[in-house]
Amino acid sequence: MFSTLLVDDEPSANKLMRNLLSAHPDFRVIDSVESVSEARSVLKSVTPGVIFLDVEMPKKSGLQLLGDLKPETLVVFVTANENYALQAFEAGALDYLVKPVSPERLEIAISRIKRIKAPESTSPNENPQEEALVVSPKMDSIHLSSKRYGKSVILKVSDIVWVEGAQNYTHVQLLSAQATEIHRRRLMEWEGLLKSNLFKKLDRSVIVQVSLISSTEWISRDETVVSFHNTKARLSIGRAASQKLKDIFQEFGM
Repeated sequence: MFSTLLVDDEPSANKLMRNLLSAHPDFRVIDSVESVSEARSVLKSVTPGVIFLDVEMPKKSGLQLLGDLKPETLVVFVTANENYALQAFEAGALDYLVKPVSPERLEIAISRIKRIKAPESTSPNENPQEEALVVSPKMDSIHLSSKRYGKSVILKVSDIVWVEGAQNYTHVQLLSAQATEIHRRRLMEWEGLLKSNLFKKLDRSVIVQVSLISSTEWISRDETVVSFHNTKARLSIGRAASQKLKDIFQEFGM
């Protein structure tokens, strides 16, 4: 169950988000408020798992609330203004939804929340831990020394299908794995290691190995599903990432 706080100065926006979330019974809205000050009052007594937060509100910006949040609270911004996206992601937001929010776009955000919150349902020994992360001199493998595994792990760069960032964590999909591995590493650290032309950053949260892509399926204007060679794993991407992928295909004549 994901305890959820809604913060938007427009009551109609909070009502709409509550209605959209009703299609996801594992999300329980604990309160909806209309200002940063009201949100701070709520946070004195509860720690929500997720906050859907507006940016432009009277007196205080939603960005000013971030310093009051505990590390375990995930933030999804919901705003009519696209101009704050960079600030939001730099501040650690998990996602950035532009109003009016469609059910399909919310579904993408929900999927990301569930991926990053999954470690909380495992035992403490299985939670992602700080890792030493070193690339081999030949740039063909990445050496992970992790408490999570209890030993060193070597990942072949050619086996990495995609890396998806979510705050301080990243999800790494390998060709040989059915599910993503969760590592306590920011996406920028992987970006610094995966410098090969094989890998491209589609947006602020996803890096993919382009040569492994087998097909793309358009679901809606806000969602495209990417399939890959030699794995059944599929990646759901948003509108901006989909456009970037089209540009990459054109660049390489794919």
